[in-house]
Amino acid sequence: MNEEIGYVNVEAFSGISNEEMLNFGTDIQDAIREQDSEQIKGWIIDLR
Repeated sequence: MNEEIGYVNVEAFSGISNEEMLNFGTDIQDAIREQDSEQIKGWIIDLR
């Protein structure tokens, strides 16, 4: 993939507790942080 485009695949979510929701959000943020750099100009967030 192009080095200027970040890609994050968001898995299906079926949790109901606050802890599960927070963990899900944190996992997405972590995936973005792992790839983030000054080279990134845009993101593809795959919700499939």
